[in-house]
Amino acid sequence: MTVFANNPMDMAAQVNGGQREVQTGQSSLRRAITAAGGAAFLMAAVGLWAIPSEDAAMQLMKLPVSGALFLGGLIMFRGLREKQDQPEVRIDASKRQLRVYEYDRDGRSVLSACHDIDSLEELSLTGQTLRARGADGQLIVSMPVPSRAAETRLRKLLSQAG
Repeated sequence: MTVFANNPMDMAAQVNGGQREVQTGQSSLRRAITAAGGAAFLMAAVGLWAIPSEDAAMQLMKLPVSGALFLGGLIMFRGLREKQDQPEVRIDASKRQLRVYEYDRDGRSVLSACHDIDSLEELSLTGQTLRARGADGQLIVSMPVPSRAAETRLRKLLSQAG
């Protein structure tokens, strides 16, 4: 087991058959697009009322549309504050390694541990939960798999690695 303490790497861990996929944990581009979208929704909600309309039916139509736009903008801004609390795991079949990434205060993923697959006592996918135990029996990772597609890719990868 090799542990890397505070080794900053801007890579989000994803289960992907050994292919390198570089992303930031909470990428600044994604945050910028989300913030711009949230601001646009909020401005559109207010802007609807800047356009005069004398028809009562149009006034009634503006109310739910502006309400939906306002809520959409608030939801997008709320998504900016959420932090990743689960570690990210990357399994590299070609190097036969399991890497664990955690997020720092700035939202960047940081490599916290790297384990050789051959040295693990257990690497299993039970239901939709991935579990890995080190040679000493200590639990390294126990986390839910987010989707059926990821579970399928992970099962395929584990059969190659096993």
